[in-house]
Amino acid sequence: MEGQDLVGFWRSRRYKNQFFGSQWKNKIKNWIDRSGKQEICYHLEIAA
Repeated sequence: MEGQDLVGFWRSRRYKNQFFGSQWKNKIKNWIDRSGKQEICYHLEIAA
């Protein structure tokens, strides 16, 4: 049952990511422009 819930959660997140995709891309692009790409890679490594 937990596995099915996890799949449903992943699908709902994927749907939301598609729905808000363009907004998030613009935010991330602006963040990269301000912060610099090295800093972004550093944050992504921590988050991963």
